[in-house]
Amino acid sequence: MAKQKKNNHSNIQPVTREAIAAVGCEEDFVELLRRELEWPIPMTVQRLADVAIPHDLQKDFGFKPEEDRIAVSRLLNLSEDQPWGVFLFEFKTKRPYLSHLRRLLRTLGSQRTLRKGDPIWDRNDLLFICTPDWNQFQFVHFSGEKPESAVISTFGWKGQDDPFLYTLCKHNLPRLRMPQPTTDGNYDADIWRTAWRDAFSVKPVTDEFYATLKEVFDAVQSGVKGLKGEDRRFFAELIVNRMVFLKFVEKKGWLDDDRNYLFNRFLAYGRKNYWRNFLCDFFFEGLCKDKTLRPKKVNELLGDVPFLNAELFAPSDKWDDWAVEIENRVFDLLFDKLLNPYNFTVCETSPLDVEVAFNQDLLGYGYEELIADQHGQGAYYTHPTEVNLMCRESLRAYLEGRCSEVNKELIGKLVYAELTKTDSVPEKDALELYRALHDVTVVDPALGSGTFPVAMMKHLFLELRTLGQYLKDSSEFGKLLDQDGITDPEDAF
Repeated sequence: MAKQKKNNHSNIQPVTREAIAAVGCEEDFVELLRRELEWPIPMTVQRLADVAIPHDLQKDFGFKPEEDRIAVSRLLNLSEDQPWGVFLFEFKTKRPYLSHLRRLLRTLGSQRTLRKGDPIWDRNDLLFICTPDWNQFQFVHFSGEKPESAVISTFGWKGQDDPFLYTLCKHNLPRLRMPQPTTDGNYDADIWRTAWRDAFSVKPVTDEFYATLKEVFDAVQSGVKGLKGEDRRFFAELIVNRMVFLKFVEKKGWLDDDRNYLFNRFLAYGRKNYWRNFLCDFFFEGLCKDKTLRPKKVNELLGDVPFLNAELFAPSDKWDDWAVEIENRVFDLLFDKLLNPYNFTVCETSPLDVEVAFNQDLLGYGYEELIADQHGQGAYYTHPTEVNLMCRESLRAYLEGRCSEVNKELIGKLVYAELTKTDSVPEKDALELYRALHDVTVVDPALGSGTFPVAMMKHLFLELRTLGQYLKDSSEFGKLLDQDGITDPEDAF
């Protein structure tokens, strides 16, 4: 492709929402790459197929002849010194299968490529553009040396009407622009690698969220009337905690099957006094009471919302919640700055999958920083990468001690998610490991925001599911399940 003219991206400009909303077909997507990301695609090109080399799934990647759900092609380099391999991954399923992507990763980064003359890429320098219909898109990147355990990071959008574009437009897509060339018109490979990898980093989102959280918390505190000192600070924390927690609940569709429930109720009932007109009943007569015990008028006001049975929504025994006043500007700011812009993602995937969006891990970081700032406490945030490493090593040490007869290499592969279908796992070993993981007790004496226990739960879930695949035909394992002596690996634990 043509050389890119020199541009200055030291100050990263967001991609506009209008540019995303305009993408409804392949030609629109090519235009997005050309205009917004400044990829040097010739103006005469309207389809990526015109600047891509198609792959043969069977010959190049070893897929079965009947595999017709995906198509893979490699985009021609944007410049002669491009360190990245950019691949188009088209699929007919609801979402791209990670197993398919990992197979591509294994081949593309191998010294034994299946087609003579194909480039051999560093596995950390591969970018996959995935789409089922040229209306929805996922950008995918792997990081790690081994395909089976490489961490997959993704971001994207779900069509022209996707409401959650804030992080995508401000942090993700802009970092996939063509980098600034050197004075001789060429590109520095290291700078290019760093720039595009940063598109999949959660750090910019994390840092901005903390700054926003502090601004919102300070505003909530100043808008609370009727309480003073420590009581007012604690009440403000409760309001922010409750609303942020409920955004995750809302995302699951559990609030009257409305994934914008909180804001819609704010528009309907809260323009004068959201706290008095809606939230008091919502918190104290709704979420903390069984549906059968709620007054009829409350059920009519709230719709179908769950009984959470959590102290988070219980009335205070120190003050009269109904007597407290909250200025309505507080909720305007809360929705405008925090609740509406961010895509609150509930992570239910394995520790190897990372959606570059706002999730409960980043929330933990924000709260630990906020608490430390408010109280001068020694609260520290541990990055998920370090958390996952410590969880894996703790589980490996536990299993090696508890299951001393099991091969240590097998244990290592299990905890690092490196077991493949070709690995032989004796039934006796799988049963012993399953029992050990099922019976494990995890203690965190400095719980903080729960980062370590939550990560450990995810690892346990993944390992139990993995072992369950090897035990699905075991009669002894089946007997244990029938006797309720052990948890079914197909359950959500």
